[in-house]
Amino acid sequence: MPTLMDMERSHNCRADAGSHLRIRRIVGLLVALSASGPGVARGQTVQFRQLTPNNGLSSSQIQTMVQDRRGFMWLGTRKGLNRYDGVSFTVYHHRLNDSTSIGDGRVDASLEDSEGTLWFGTAIGLSRYDAVRDAFSNYAVGPADGLLVNSIAEAQGTLWLGTER
Repeated sequence: MPTLMDMERSHNCRADAGSHLRIRRIVGLLVALSASGPGVARGQTVQFRQLTPNNGLSSSQIQTMVQDRRGFMWLGTRKGLNRYDGVSFTVYHHRLNDSTSIGDGRVDASLEDSEGTLWFGTAIGLSRYDAVRDAFSNYAVGPADGLLVNSIAEAQGTLWLGTER
């Protein structure tokens, strides 16, 4: 697995030993289906739908979530990464000996950067999603066995990572 220094992109990545406050548990996911902006117009009805493992979600404990530019909701759990298209889930699991699968099944952080690239913090480092190939590139953070990346932020083209140590 390449290290962050081997990244093929122009991003400068820095690991930050501090970790940020994060959502530890959400039992079920509520998705607003009819609200389409930052506010709800007077008289508009907002509907919510609870999504659970019965709907295909890999776990009811959501660690992180992000909506990408294409409208997909990405939900990280300790049992895989879930992509929700508004109808159904696609679940991405780590597959042993498959370097194009997500780096680990535990996904604790997510970010869509200013260029539209999706990044996921896992128990062993950082995974970058390639939508064209529907595949991941994985990067170790810290020692050879990697560190848990539990937060990701971007500032002026630089990715900042919060880790467990």
